Amino acid sequence: MENNIRVRYGKVNNQAKNTLVTIRNGDTIYFGISRCRLSADKVSKEEGKKKATIRATVAAQNVAPLALVDGTSCLFVHKTGLFGNINFKDILVLLSYFEKIDNIMLPSYLRK
Repeated sequence: MENNIRVRYGKVNNQAKNTLVTIRNGDTIYFGISRCRLSADKVSKEEGKKKATIRATVAAQNVAPLALVDGTSCLFVHKTGLFGNINFKDILVLLSYFEKIDNIMLPSYLRK
């Protein structure tokens, strides 16, 4: 299973900020995302990887309801926006989602 796990870091001003962990099982990619607020959090790749891995594992266990992301026909996420699944052939959609995660999540923070 270890070969099926991948980690990607998103950067801002050349500093790690967000973490994406993917777990591949057949043609399905389960993912978890951890976000860091550079203004308030101490950046730790290990902590980000740990949180994202937990979320990817939850996604792989299929215990949380997922919904299709608006504007896509293949990306399913939890209401938090931080974990879900996608077919392997559509991985570029997930990478685009991860790249834009801060802007995607901004409206949910404004509603709090």
